[in-house]
Amino acid sequence: ATCEPFDCQAGLSNSDADWTVSKRAYCCSNKALGCETTTILLTTTSVPFDCEAGKDNWEKGWTDEKQSYCCLTGKLGCEPFDCLSDAAEERTPEKLA
Repeated sequence: ATCEPFDCQAGLSNSDADWTVSKRAYCCSNKALGCETTTILLTTTSVPFDCEAGKDNWEKGWTDEKQSYCCLTGKLGCEPFDCLSDAAEERTPEKLA
């Protein structure tokens, strides 16, 4: 069986409100599920966030929006998941949300 940090089907119907930024970023980039439905229109070549700025302290310094954007677009600020950690043993169907 594949070890995945999130069950992307659980809570999908209300993912905008109920999912964490990390779950949304993982499921969107890996499963194309739960992607934000809002569209950002850019009128210049600039991007909404500089993902290099503050990347060493992203957990405390970035907003949820910046973390989501940078994880999805640049694979920066994504919360790591260790399939071999003790937490993986606790992954029961009831806890996969």
